[in-house]
Amino acid sequence: MKGSIVETTCSIATGSVDQTVIIATLPVSYIINNGQSSEYGFSINLVNCVLEHLNHQRTDGQYFSVTFEGDNDSGLFGVKGEAKGVALKISDARGNVVIPGEALPAEPLSPRTMVLNYMLRLVSDGKILRAGNYNAAIRFRIDYL
Repeated sequence: MKGSIVETTCSIATGSVDQTVIIATLPVSYIINNGQSSEYGFSINLVNCVLEHLNHQRTDGQYFSVTFEGDNDSGLFGVKGEAKGVALKISDARGNVVIPGEALPAEPLSPRTMVLNYMLRLVSDGKILRAGNYNAAIRFRIDYL
Protein backbone atom coordinates (compact mmCIF):
# COMPACT_ATOMS: atom_id res chain seq x y z
CA MET A 1 0.00 0.00 0.00
CA LYS A 2 1.24 3.50 -0.77
CA GLY A 3 -0.26 6.94 -1.17
CA SER A 4 0.37 10.64 -0.86
CA ILE A 5 -0.92 13.66 0.99
CA VAL A 6 -1.14 16.95 -0.89
CA GLU A 7 -1.94 20.52 0.03
CA THR A 8 -5.00 21.73 -1.83
CA THR A 9 -4.57 25.32 -2.80
CA CYS A 10 -7.77 26.27 -4.63
CA SER A 11 -10.98 24.68 -5.73
CA ILE A 12 -12.45 25.07 -9.18
CA ALA A 13 -15.96 26.52 -9.14
CA THR A 14 -18.41 23.93 -10.43
CA GLY A 15 -19.58 26.18 -13.26
CA SER A 16 -16.02 26.26 -14.61
CA VAL A 17 -15.53 22.52 -14.85
CA ASP A 18 -17.79 21.74 -17.83
CA GLN A 19 -18.30 24.66 -20.21
CA THR A 20 -19.60 24.85 -23.74
CA VAL A 21 -18.53 27.70 -26.01
CA ILE A 22 -20.81 28.07 -29.02
CA ILE A 23 -19.26 29.83 -32.00
CA ALA A 24 -21.65 31.55 -34.39
CA THR A 25 -22.23 30.02 -37.81
CA LEU A 26 -19.76 31.52 -40.27
CA PRO A 27 -19.64 31.39 -44.05
CA VAL A 28 -16.46 29.93 -45.54
CA SER A 29 -15.84 33.31 -47.21
CA TYR A 30 -15.57 34.96 -43.76
CA ILE A 31 -12.69 32.67 -42.77
CA ILE A 32 -11.07 33.14 -46.20
CA ASN A 33 -11.27 36.94 -45.95
CA ASN A 34 -10.52 37.41 -42.24
CA GLY A 35 -8.55 34.28 -41.34
CA GLN A 36 -10.43 33.96 -38.05
CA SER A 37 -13.72 34.45 -36.23
CA SER A 38 -14.55 36.98 -33.55
CA GLU A 39 -13.34 36.23 -30.02
CA TYR A 40 -15.44 34.20 -27.60
CA GLY A 41 -14.63 34.53 -23.92
CA PHE A 42 -14.71 31.90 -21.22
CA SER A 43 -13.44 31.80 -17.64
CA ILE A 44 -12.14 29.44 -14.99
CA ASN A 45 -13.07 30.52 -11.48
CA LEU A 46 -10.79 29.47 -8.64
CA VAL A 47 -12.41 29.66 -5.21
CA ASN A 48 -11.40 29.02 -1.60
CA CYS A 49 -7.74 29.70 -2.32
CA VAL A 50 -5.55 29.01 0.72
CA LEU A 51 -2.04 30.39 0.54
CA GLU A 52 -0.73 29.22 3.90
CA HIS A 53 1.73 26.34 3.68
CA LEU A 54 1.44 23.51 6.14
CA ASN A 55 5.22 23.64 6.22
CA HIS A 56 5.77 27.05 7.82
CA GLN A 57 9.49 26.94 6.98
CA ARG A 58 8.66 27.49 3.31
CA THR A 59 8.91 31.15 2.42
CA ASP A 60 8.36 30.96 -1.30
CA GLY A 61 5.19 32.32 -2.87
CA GLN A 62 2.63 30.10 -4.46
CA TYR A 63 2.11 30.04 -8.18
CA PHE A 64 -0.05 28.13 -10.59
CA SER A 65 0.05 27.31 -14.25
CA VAL A 66 -2.73 26.17 -16.54
CA THR A 67 -2.35 23.59 -19.27
CA PHE A 68 -5.02 23.01 -21.90
CA GLU A 69 -5.07 19.65 -23.62
CA GLY A 70 -6.75 18.60 -26.84
CA ASP A 71 -5.96 17.51 -30.38
CA ASN A 72 -2.86 19.37 -31.56
CA ASP A 73 -3.16 20.84 -35.06
CA SER A 74 0.19 22.57 -35.67
CA GLY A 75 0.09 24.37 -32.32
CA LEU A 76 -3.67 24.99 -32.42
CA PHE A 77 -6.55 22.88 -31.12
CA GLY A 78 -7.82 20.58 -33.84
CA VAL A 79 -11.51 20.09 -34.53
CA LYS A 80 -13.45 17.01 -35.50
CA GLY A 81 -16.39 16.78 -37.88
CA GLU A 82 -17.25 17.65 -41.45
CA ALA A 83 -15.57 21.07 -41.47
CA LYS A 84 -11.96 21.16 -42.60
CA GLY A 85 -9.29 23.84 -42.75
CA VAL A 86 -10.02 25.35 -39.33
CA ALA A 87 -8.74 24.98 -35.79
CA LEU A 88 -9.27 26.68 -32.44
CA LYS A 89 -6.90 29.24 -30.96
CA ILE A 90 -7.01 30.05 -27.23
CA SER A 91 -5.20 32.95 -25.58
CA ASP A 92 -5.12 34.17 -22.01
CA ALA A 93 -5.86 37.70 -20.74
CA ARG A 94 -2.16 38.59 -21.10
CA GLY A 95 -2.11 37.62 -24.77
CA ASN A 96 -0.23 34.34 -24.30
CA VAL A 97 -1.30 31.88 -26.99
CA VAL A 98 -2.12 28.44 -25.61
CA ILE A 99 -0.35 25.51 -27.26
CA PRO A 100 -2.03 22.14 -26.65
CA GLY A 101 -0.27 20.24 -23.87
CA GLU A 102 2.09 23.09 -22.92
CA ALA A 103 1.73 25.00 -19.64
CA LEU A 104 1.10 28.72 -19.75
CA PRO A 105 3.59 30.90 -17.84
CA ALA A 106 3.24 30.57 -14.06
CA GLU A 107 1.20 33.24 -12.30
CA PRO A 108 1.07 34.15 -8.60
CA LEU A 109 -1.95 33.08 -6.58
CA SER A 110 -4.08 35.66 -4.83
CA PRO A 111 -5.66 35.08 -1.40
CA ARG A 112 -9.14 35.53 -2.83
CA THR A 113 -11.36 34.17 -5.52
CA MET A 114 -9.59 34.32 -8.85
CA VAL A 115 -11.12 34.54 -12.29
CA LEU A 116 -8.92 33.33 -15.13
CA ASN A 117 -10.12 34.77 -18.43
CA TYR A 118 -9.46 33.27 -21.84
CA MET A 119 -10.44 34.01 -25.43
CA LEU A 120 -11.22 31.43 -28.10
CA ARG A 121 -11.27 31.97 -31.87
CA LEU A 122 -11.92 29.77 -34.85
CA VAL A 123 -8.94 30.25 -37.19
CA SER A 124 -7.77 29.00 -40.53
CA ASP A 125 -5.18 26.26 -40.16
CA GLY A 126 -3.82 26.91 -43.66
CA LYS A 127 -5.44 23.86 -45.24
CA ILE A 128 -8.26 23.84 -47.79
CA LEU A 129 -11.51 25.00 -46.21
CA ARG A 130 -14.59 22.80 -46.30
CA ALA A 131 -17.97 23.75 -44.86
CA GLY A 132 -19.63 21.58 -42.25
CA ASN A 133 -20.20 21.08 -38.56
CA TYR A 134 -17.27 20.73 -36.18
CA ASN A 135 -16.60 20.20 -32.49
CA ALA A 136 -13.69 19.86 -30.11
CA ALA A 137 -13.16 18.70 -26.55
CA ILE A 138 -10.52 20.67 -24.67
CA ARG A 139 -9.53 19.83 -21.11
CA PHE A 140 -7.61 22.00 -18.68
CA ARG A 141 -5.34 21.20 -15.77
CA ILE A 142 -4.10 23.53 -13.05
CA ASP A 143 -0.76 22.80 -11.42
CA TYR A 144 0.26 24.55 -8.20
CA LEU A 145 3.96 25.32 -7.86
